[in-house]
Amino acid sequence: MKELKIDEIIRLNRNMYMYLKCGYNLPKVLEMMINRKLCKGRTLKAVKSIKANMDKGYSMGESFEKSLYFPQYVIQLIKIGEESGQLCSVLKSLVEYYEEKKKRNKSLWATLAYPLFVVVLGILLFLGVVLYFAPMMNNSLSSCNIDNNKYMNSLLTINQWIRKYWRYVISVIMFIFFIFIVCYFKFKRGLYFIMNKVLLVKWVYHSVCSMKYTYFMYVLLDNGVHINNCLEIMMKNEKDSILKHKILRGLKYIKSGEPFHRALSSMEIFPCIAIDIICVGEDTAQLEQSLYNSYKIQKDRFNESFKKAINILQPALIILLGIMIFFLIYSVMCPVMESMGNLK
Repeated sequence: MKELKIDEIIRLNRNMYMYLKCGYNLPKVLEMMINRKLCKGRTLKAVKSIKANMDKGYSMGESFEKSLYFPQYVIQLIKIGEESGQLCSVLKSLVEYYEEKKKRNKSLWATLAYPLFVVVLGILLFLGVVLYFAPMMNNSLSSCNIDNNKYMNSLLTINQWIRKYWRYVISVIMFIFFIFIVCYFKFKRGLYFIMNKVLLVKWVYHSVCSMKYTYFMYVLLDNGVHINNCLEIMMKNEKDSILKHKILRGLKYIKSGEPFHRALSSMEIFPCIAIDIICVGEDTAQLEQSLYNSYKIQKDRFNESFKKAINILQPALIILLGIMIFFLIYSVMCPVMESMGNLK
């Protein structure tokens, strides 16, 4: 069954937090959310499923898990909050985490929208010139007995190649897209391998995972979970087999008596600044606060680095598009200008 979307998880957890904060017990909260229609669609089905499971005698964490609507991250934190008696605090942390995740995703797509638009525009412009404008100009120049230059001939060669092999090109693109979809939904090991090995993709992927793990550990420790159990829960929730192996390595470090910051360093996921902050927090018995501070700093540095990369990419794409337009115009106009010079 498909999990709830981020917006649905935020709304559900926020409503539950507000009711519980006002002193209502959990069964009453679920009943009120159903009767007052505070949830709709799949969220309402999830609430009804949770209530039905709790009526059968299951705990809240087990009810969340059996509903199949929630990611393991939410389920584990709900179980911890229920066992520690700090369910309100956990629900609030979940709302804050998913709101931050939603904001980060929105910012990511908003930042990528312009470069993607420029790339798509450049491709469409190139295809339009090669497939339609270049042949039209070639016919006009031929009717005037004007010879093409090498640039125009190159465009015409590309035109002939595309018209001859366009079926194969589309087939290859569709095949690559199909392989990507299959890898994403069925064989994720290959996708995880790419995300952990390709340089730029690896940096983005590990940065996001580092922020997620840091905040996750902060919530767990803040609710009284032991450090060993933190990494065990992280390993259980992680679907990426490569990252799971790295978390297992860190867990072995802790069990062998190594400090917490060295265990995290051995995982090769967290940046140096995060390790340094956690090391100071460990030495000063402020580990929970240091994890939260580390998360905030990582988030700020990631946003800043990402914006810098996009600020460099945007003018580079514009310059590249300008060069391409100049080349296309030059390819078409050069024969005309040469012919006018010969007439004079």
